[in-house]
Amino acid sequence: MLVFAIESQIDIMATAAGVDPVAFRLAHISDDRVRRVLLAAADAFGWQCTVGPSGRGYGIAISSGAASVVATMAEVKVDRMTVHVTVARIVCAQDGGIVVNPEGARMQIEGGLTMGLGYSFSEELRFRGGEILDKNCDTYRLPSSELSPKSRLCRS
Repeated sequence: MLVFAIESQIDIMATAAGVDPVAFRLAHISDDRVRRVLLAAADAFGWQCTVGPSGRGYGIAISSGAASVVATMAEVKVDRMTVHVTVARIVCAQDGGIVVNPEGARMQIEGGLTMGLGYSFSEELRFRGGEILDKNCDTYRLPSSELSPKSRLCRS
């Protein structure tokens, strides 16, 4: 939740300054490792700042922890009639330091992205009068492959 709040605030500040959100971040990042990861994600994404409303939304977030730095960019489409949101694509660049098991690292990244999509679009724990209604996975909607766009990992 903290990363979401920080990244949302950075977007608000970039908009108020009239600056592209990627350029705004780059202007305020002094850590070369974080810069490389952000530039790798923006390059793989083909980042171009656009002015809305277009029925599409673009987002970026940067985070670090456990000796890793990650930048993720996403594009969503919004059906104006139904207000249904679809994830068109996600690009993730990560510098995980020394990686002993590259395939395992890739699976962790993809799993984390899928978890984030689930939290955003399908997972909901329902209550009635303090009672949990979703007692197991037959009613609790976990993310499925149809929710996930094709993945593309890049190296920084």
